[in-house]
Amino acid sequence: MIIDGMKIGRKLCYLRDKNNISLEQMSKDLGIKVELLKMYEKDASEMKLNTLEKILEYFNEDQFIFFKTLCA
Repeated sequence: MIIDGMKIGRKLCYLRDKNNISLEQMSKDLGIKVELLKMYEKDASEMKLNTLEKILEYFNEDQFIFFKTLCA
């Protein structure tokens, strides 16, 4: 998913790294396959809005702030 040239996947990868969480741990915690999370982070797969909401909730990231920083 791309918004104004900023990729959502890059931001999700940043959040995961910032929180020192491995793809494997995130996969286990969220019930999303590692391979799919990798694809999301590379923007190689479209993500449903409810999946993005689930991931943002996992990182305690406000949706408004998330998108605001993408477009800043």
